[in-house]
Amino acid sequence: MTNSRTVIEKLKMQFSHPGILEIVISDNEMQYACIEFTKFASDWHFQLINSSLPNLQSNVRTIVTRLRNWFIHSSKAVQQENMQFVTAVK
Repeated sequence: MTNSRTVIEKLKMQFSHPGILEIVISDNEMQYACIEFTKFASDWHFQLINSSLPNLQSNVRTIVTRLRNWFIHSSKAVQQENMQFVTAVK
């Protein structure tokens, strides 16, 4: 079984190529649901969603809702930045 330290080191290498993900969805295994991994998510500024397999259907609904809310929030932030840019250019 892989421990959290190994998973964190692998993710750091993975994040170095395309960049840090904004959301990471895990299967709620021990290495993802521990304090060390939660601190890693906080330090690297990504949202961690733990999803247990027995509750997959309800978890998928929760994940979709979170992603939808995140997308709406991100879209509003981009619109605000664009408005600030347009105002600054005028």
